[in-house]
Amino acid sequence: MYQVWDATNTLCGGAILTPSWVLTAAHCYQTGIYPGGDTLSNSYILFSEHAISDPDDNGATVVQAIYMHPSWNLNTIVYDLALTEAFSALLIDFTMEGVAPVCLPDPSAPTSSYDGLTGTISGWGLTAEVADGGAVSDTLQEADTNVVDQATCLGYYGSGIVEDAHICTLSDPGTGIAPCSGDSGGPLTVTRDDGRAEVAGIASFAPNGDCGYGTIPAIYARVSTSMTWIESTMGGAQCDLLAALK
Repeated sequence: MYQVWDATNTLCGGAILTPSWVLTAAHCYQTGIYPGGDTLSNSYILFSEHAISDPDDNGATVVQAIYMHPSWNLNTIVYDLALTEAFSALLIDFTMEGVAPVCLPDPSAPTSSYDGLTGTISGWGLTAEVADGGAVSDTLQEADTNVVDQATCLGYYGSGIVEDAHICTLSDPGTGIAPCSGDSGGPLTVTRDDGRAEVAGIASFAPNGDCGYGTIPAIYARVSTSMTWIESTMGGAQCDLLAALK
């Protein structure tokens, strides 16, 4: 996991694909949502294994380039993806036991391929609504939730909002698991058959007031529908190449 920061504030989370490339949400760099968000001089990447406040647990590098998905649309919130290229490689030792990049999905997989699976969400966002005493977390939070099919998601939102370029999650009743403010751009991962984590989605939006409740599906940008753009921007795939370092 990593964070995109401006000069003073945490903006979003994201998924590390390689030591130089991270995948986040396009709206994290959208002027009008985050002031100066699309200005390179205001952005840098903070990598943290766990605690933001622990200097031995994190490192930072400036952003060299931001690549917004060419079909990103703020009005319809589709293709809410951005690739961030680091100026210098994040100092991550992928040869260490237990440390691995998140894998990208198979672009040919049908949209139903994740339905019913358990997904993991993570981030340093609010732990609950501010009105309920929530605050930004210093330590990386993660929780398991359920990937739901498009029909279930449409049942909550109606047509015109949920598209094939989206993937939705909904926690079990009473668990209160849901992404919150500050979790945008963070990954929704599923476990592959080989045991590695695959990024199925990037946190895009959720209903106002549902942080800490999880009663309405959260919506993520579906990564598999954008693999052509991701691989052409990065210059190829990454997971299997880095896994060879093990």
